Formats: sequence, C-alpha cells, structure tokens
Amino acid sequence: MKALKDGRQKLQKANYSLTVPDRPEITSHNLTKQERDTLAVVKARSLSQLKGITEKTSQNIKRVFSAGLQSGKNPNKIASELNKEVDTISITRSRTLARTELANAHVQAVSDMYEQAGAKGVEVEIAVLFGVAPCPICKKYANRRLTVAEFRSIFPAHPNCECSSKPIPKDLDF
Repeated sequence: MKALKDGRQKLQKANYSLTVPDRPEITSHNLTKQERDTLAVVKARSLSQLKGITEKTSQNIKRVFSAGLQSGKNPNKIASELNKEVDTISITRSRTLARTELANAHVQAVSDMYEQAGAKGVEVEIAVLFGVAPCPICKKYANRRLTVAEFRSIFPAHPNCECSSKPIPKDLDF
C-alpha cells in the first residue's frame, strides 16, 4: 500500500526504525499488521452520515474500497469500480468518496506507524495540486507541527483533502 510505503520512507529519513518483513508480493495472506489495520479502518467507517446512502450501499462501498486499497488501485480506478457497483452514485461523487475515504485510511494507518516508531510529532505537508494554492482550511496548517494524535483527528480536513505528514526527525525537539 503506497501510503504505508511512503510513511516508512519518511520514518527512515527522520532517523526512526521500523521493522517490516520483505515480501515479493502483497496478498491477503501476508499483510502486515499496519496493512490489516488500514483495511479495518475502511471496513469500520460509518457512511451513514452521507445523504442517500443506505446500509446496503454502505456495505458495497466499503467492499469496493477495501478491495481497491488492498490491490493498490488509485482513487480514480476505485471510483470507476464504485460507480459500476453502486448505480445510485455519480462518478463525481464516487471520486470524492474514494479520495476522501482512502485519505482517511492512509492518515490513520500512517499515524499508527509513526506512533509505533516512537514519533512524538509530525509536520503537516499541504498538497498543492496543479500549481493551485491550497484551500483556506488546509493553508492554516502548512508546515505546522502537530502531535500525531492531533494530526489524526484533523485530517483529512475536508472532502478530497490530500494533505499528509512527515515525522519530526528523532534528533529534533518537538
């Protein structure tokens, strides 16, 4: 899973260590604890607050998200599959759901990884896409230092949020 791989690389750059088993390929039988936890976040999310989403639709959405996340698909591919599986959701809404739910799963999983490695805090990395300035919601967090728990509770800050974090290097004070 790309977010976990990126998180491990950021931990290494910040002088933290985290043991991860070598695997030639990722299957449902050899997932790491962090990968299983990431999938559990997707499966446990309540989508009931979304307008027009029934429990059956919610289950279909979670199934498509879990499968897509496990197989490493990007949000657009997951959105396409979601649009095919759930005929009551438009492609635009599918893309927003895919981006936001995957971002949430990634934030939770990477935050768990950072805590496991002993990181006390993170620096927020604001997404700047296609040269467009970040939104006002995210802009106020640019380069800000937060505890891992604070980051986990704030992000994703809004639908389609693509902001991430990097651990504060081990040798720096938080």
